[in-house]
Amino acid sequence: MTSSNVLLFRLCLLPLFFGCNSGNKVEPEPVIHVNVAVVYHNPEIHLAGEAPKRFHELFGWNDPEELNRIYKDSMESFSHGTVKYHVVKVIDEQRLWTRFADSTEYLSVERVHSLLNEPGWNELKGKNPKFAYEEFVEHHGFRELRDKGEIHEVWVWSWPYGGMYESQQLGKDAFWCNSPPIKTDGEKILTVMGFNFERTADLALHSFGHRAESVMSQVYGRWKPVKEVKDPNLWEVFTSLDKDSPLQSHVGNCHFPPNGVSDYDYSNTRVVQSYAYEWDSFPDIRQEKQAAREVSCEDWECSQMGFMSWWMSKFPHSPGVNAQDGRLNNWWHYMVNYEAAVEAVRKQ
Repeated sequence: MTSSNVLLFRLCLLPLFFGCNSGNKVEPEPVIHVNVAVVYHNPEIHLAGEAPKRFHELFGWNDPEELNRIYKDSMESFSHGTVKYHVVKVIDEQRLWTRFADSTEYLSVERVHSLLNEPGWNELKGKNPKFAYEEFVEHHGFRELRDKGEIHEVWVWSWPYGGMYESQQLGKDAFWCNSPPIKTDGEKILTVMGFNFERTADLALHSFGHRAESVMSQVYGRWKPVKEVKDPNLWEVFTSLDKDSPLQSHVGNCHFPPNGVSDYDYSNTRVVQSYAYEWDSFPDIRQEKQAAREVSCEDWECSQMGFMSWWMSKFPHSPGVNAQDGRLNNWWHYMVNYEAAVEAVRKQ
């Protein structure tokens, strides 16, 4: 990595100056290969006098296999090709791993079908369903596969109110990942994504967005609004909002675009000055007044799917280690294989 591509992290009076754009081409990071086990909790139901049907067919939901394709393709695209997912194992699971909080018995397929047919799903919602992560992982041997490097993570496509978190980490070094970590004797961290095929693909991408926020908070050890700290780290700068720091917004976070004023404010037409497009040239970032651009929801087609694409596509994905803060210039490394990313920095 040449010195001209190193972020010059200079602190001055407002506006902050986070680097100088040298105009050099940002070279792409070599591909990060991620092996995935995909589990479909979309069992068949045999109703009297009818051909067997899957949950998604009975309830008019989305086909989880199609959602999986959209999610995989979208993530690879958002990462600018630096992440390549390999589905190395597919499990069409007929048993379920959900039980009510006050019970040790797993819900049967027939029982869940009955509960999902109830108006408002009141019983299902009221009994606090829990997903048995450790038993699920043990049954499929996922811990051993992760420790051997045969898989890196698990994607589960399940039904609504099945008790899953959007993302869950297991392992001896597991940390908060939009849910409390499950400390097990697994040598490597295993991340299990919980997707709901009643919902659309943008919600699955939203789930990864929260995973990314948790991981990058771990990487930098802090995540606070820029106005609350004297020395904002790059993650704090990346996620800064106009509502918190007028005229100093950057790319925003999973719930708040840079012009957002409330959660999920993806269709806000308010125009603000933002340095979001500077992140296309990372690690060369300017925060001089002339570098700011006007942004509004038109930049991401005023939709959640559009914002997920716009936001994640701006995650840094350049090669090398940042000379100022010692983190990788490709944040996707941390997001898809945290331990390998930390080890890569250690070996520099």
